[in-house]
Amino acid sequence: MARIAISYRREDSGWITGRIFDRLKNHYDDATGAAANEEPVVVLDYDSTPVGVDFRNYIKRVFDSCDVLLAVIGPDWMGDDGTGKTRLSHADDWVRIEIETALKKNIPVIPVLIDRTPMPARDDLPEDVRDLVYRQAAVIDTEIDFNAHMERLIRQIDRLSGPPPAKAKPSGPLGLVSPPPVRAPRHMPLVYGLAAVALCAIGIAVWFYLHQRSQSEPANWTYTVYRSPDLGVTFAFPRDLLSLDTTDRKELKLYLRDADGRPLIQILRTPLPDNKDVKAGRDQEVAELKRLDYTLTYIAPELDKNWSNWYVLSGVKLGTEFYFRRWYTDDSVVSIEFIYPKEMAPIFEKLVPIMTQDFTYTSTIPKT
Repeated sequence: MARIAISYRREDSGWITGRIFDRLKNHYDDATGAAANEEPVVVLDYDSTPVGVDFRNYIKRVFDSCDVLLAVIGPDWMGDDGTGKTRLSHADDWVRIEIETALKKNIPVIPVLIDRTPMPARDDLPEDVRDLVYRQAAVIDTEIDFNAHMERLIRQIDRLSGPPPAKAKPSGPLGLVSPPPVRAPRHMPLVYGLAAVALCAIGIAVWFYLHQRSQSEPANWTYTVYRSPDLGVTFAFPRDLLSLDTTDRKELKLYLRDADGRPLIQILRTPLPDNKDVKAGRDQEVAELKRLDYTLTYIAPELDKNWSNWYVLSGVKLGTEFYFRRWYTDDSVVSIEFIYPKEMAPIFEKLVPIMTQDFTYTSTIPKT
């Protein structure tokens, strides 16, 4: 079975690489039934170099046992070093070293283009990694086509390395093959059938309970931190529940969608209103929501002494609940909007405080 490594730039595609890793791990690592002490088939974050070790040599050793490299490429894959050059142009850039090492070792490299990100131009790449543009790429959509695109990527990997071996069937005691089953009396199938139905019902009930509980417990969520160079915001979100859609980032909008593609959270940056008074802006929005027949359940700040540059509104309409938090900055209004079905309220009651507490933003819209 081949060993698959994933190369990515955290600031560019860390939010979706986690989903790709989980999908591959489920197909390869979990499908093989490997023991806990065995080497994983899918490797992510292998750049955790031990202290005092030359990371270039460490990557080369890792790649000695690697059979396929996935190079995840998003819109900011080249990286910005803050001086007008790309991070990829630096000889000590992690991503460059990973790609360069794989190409030199003649390891199959599959560029994975996120949301139709175009392949980098050959002349824009350092000479040592220019061969990347001649490798057949895979496309991964972060929205409703994610699973279909992942299935296609897995087929491409399997063509290169072969599918994962099936789990071995358990044998009898001392490794002997289990004897053939004893034929049951004719009246027993009905009993077995009823027992099987009862066990299935119990199993489904237990699974549903555990699944619902795990989704509603923040301790079971895995958070991904995302920094947007376009909006100038940084936030963490649970990748178990949501995926990030950056399609409209140039319009200063980001969406967090659930498994069905519904945009449950919107993060946006809008121009300051003509009246830059925060309290006046909130009162005007309250009046507009009431005019549209929204029922407001919470309005903050409640006391004049608590006013600064933010306000909060929450409420409900036709079975849909919302929570809006807005901050006034020097040149814009930064907003995070939660809009979700009422039945998901227990989840969002825990999620909203976590996401808003660690939410940060720049004082002005970044110049890109």
